[in-house]
Amino acid sequence: MMLNCRNSEECAVAMAMIIMAANAAGIYGAQIFRADDAPRYHRGFAVNCGLLGGALAFAIFQFAREHLARKKGETELGDDSSELEEKD
Repeated sequence: MMLNCRNSEECAVAMAMIIMAANAAGIYGAQIFRADDAPRYHRGFAVNCGLLGGALAFAIFQFAREHLARKKGETELGDDSSELEEKD
């Protein structure tokens, strides 16, 4: 996510979102992996498998979308890419 940031402000917001998601995962983790489900945690691992499948599907979709955009010649910078070439 940080590789697509255009400037330091976007990078800072991206890092904050990553940290926020990690903290939220810690909160929800205690609810998913409950003591009454120990030691095998069937419910917790089923939830993790579902989330992993959803994340994998989203990652494949995002990769395909980025790949097709690059193939068509579109960039993340849009029309500003000509300005970058002029500065060099």
